[in-house]
Amino acid sequence: MLLVSNEISKRCAIGPDIRPVLRALSASIALKMRRKEKLLMDLILSMSRRTMVILLLGITIGWLGLAACNQAGNADRSILIGFTPQAFKQLVSPKQPDPLATGIATIDALNLKWHVEQMIPLFPNVSPDDEAAVRNRLAGIYKLVVTSGTDLEAMIRDYEADSNIAYAERNQTIEIK
Repeated sequence: MLLVSNEISKRCAIGPDIRPVLRALSASIALKMRRKEKLLMDLILSMSRRTMVILLLGITIGWLGLAACNQAGNADRSILIGFTPQAFKQLVSPKQPDPLATGIATIDALNLKWHVEQMIPLFPNVSPDDEAAVRNRLAGIYKLVVTSGTDLEAMIRDYEADSNIAYAERNQTIEIK
């Protein structure tokens, strides 16, 4: 602080009689800055505490919720598949595909083998030409609805083995009570 007031007085050619005023002024400014810094730090620390409490509360609720999952939601008889970008462009009717006439022979055969009743696009308004959707893997995701009693794990393995499919997974609904 003293350096600041000396530097100001040298640059401004201020006489020695005003230097004590400058020192007091710079000390006052420094005190106000320290108070503001303290207030800012208190604010940051209090926000961090709140954030930590919210985070811990969320984790706790999540763990408790997983323990009380609605098992009926897991009985959904469907899987999700994601087509490769090249395969998605080959679909005959991407918005409302016929499970047995997709335009891709291997997929038609798999859908016939697994008795796929419906093939529902997750994002029906995404077109094969939407580069951003294709790049972010939002294009070509379908829910395949099958008959009750289907071995979904075996079905997933079959679809994953097809080169037109990027991934296949169970479609599970989890409710937290």
